[in-house]
Amino acid sequence: HCELEGTVYGVNLRPINNNVSALLFTIIDDSGNGIAVSSLNGNFGYTVTEKDRVKVRGTIGQFSGQTEIIPDFITLVSANNTLLAPTPATAAAEATESKLIKISNLHFVDAAEWTTGVGASGFNVRAVSDNNLNDTIQIRIDRDVETYNAPVPAQPFDLTGIGGQFD
Repeated sequence: HCELEGTVYGVNLRPINNNVSALLFTIIDDSGNGIAVSSLNGNFGYTVTEKDRVKVRGTIGQFSGQTEIIPDFITLVSANNTLLAPTPATAAAEATESKLIKISNLHFVDAAEWTTGVGASGFNVRAVSDNNLNDTIQIRIDRDVETYNAPVPAQPFDLTGIGGQFD
C-alpha cells in the first residue's frame, strides 16, 4: 500500500459500473506527474471535482498498460486549486501518460470518425499533427466530457488532454 497526493484533472470517466458507483480519474502532482485513480466498486464518499487536492491510499496496479492506484481511501485535502499549464507534446507516448499535454496543429485522418453524441461510452478519432506527420494519434472522446456533444472542430486544431494508454 502507498499514499499519493495530487490535484484532480478532468472528470470521473467511470461514474457507474454495473449500477454501482465507480471511479476513473487522474491526479497530478506539483511536478506534473500523474496517475489514474480507478475503482470498480464504489467512490469512497468522494465526488470527483476538477481542482480538488486529494490523498489516495491504495495499491499500485495497471490496466491495459496504464499505471493506476486502486484506492482503499480517498481524502479531500482542499478545493479549487490551481491547475498546471499543459506540457507541449508532439505525440502521445509512455512519457506523457497521465500528464496534462497539448498537441498542436492536428488534422483528422477521417473527420467522419467524429460522431457527436454517439457511442455508448464515447468514441475515438484519429489525427496527425503537422509537427509529427509520422505518428497517428488516437483521441478518446469519453461520453462523460463536454466534448462528447460538441461538433467536429475546425482543422487544424490544438488538443489539450490527459495522456493515456490502452494497450
